[in-house]
Amino acid sequence: MVLNEFQSTVFLLLTEHEELISQLYRTFADEFSGLAGFWNSIAEEELVHASLLKSLRESIHDGDAHFSKGSFPLESIKFSIVSVRKTINEVKSGQVPLLITALALAKDYENSLIEKDYFKVVEGDSAEVKATLLRLVEDGKKHRAKIEQKLAELA
Repeated sequence: MVLNEFQSTVFLLLTEHEELISQLYRTFADEFSGLAGFWNSIAEEELVHASLLKSLRESIHDGDAHFSKGSFPLESIKFSIVSVRKTINEVKSGQVPLLITALALAKDYENSLIEKDYFKVVEGDSAEVKATLLRLVEDGKKHRAKIEQKLAELA
C-alpha cells in the first residue's frame, strides 16, 4: 500500500522526533558527564525507535500493517519537535544548568509520547508488527521509569 501525503508526513515527523530526543539525550550526556552512560544508553534506544518506525512504514507498504483510523495529532508532534530543538539549544548554551531540570524535561518528553499514544497510528495483525508496536510503547515506559528513578535519587 502506498502512503498518502498525510501518512508519510506522520511517519517522517515521528521518526524525526525520536532522532531529536536521541540528540537531546546525547546533549545531556555531554553536559552532565557523570550520567553520560545513562543518557547515552537511552539515546541509543531512541535511534532504535526511529529505525522501528521506518520498519513499520515498510510494513504498511508491504501490506502487513495499516494506518489506523482516527485522527493523529499532527500539530502536537510538530510542537514537540520545536520544543525539543529549543531545549537542545538551551542545553548547549548553558541555560539548563541543573541535572534535575534535565531529568524533568526528559520525563515530560517521554510522558508526552506515552500519553498521546503516537505509536497507535499503525495497526497490524502480524506478530512482527504487534511486537514492534509493543516495544515502542514499553520502551517509552521503561525510559520514563529510569528517569523517574534518577529523579528520586536526587530528591
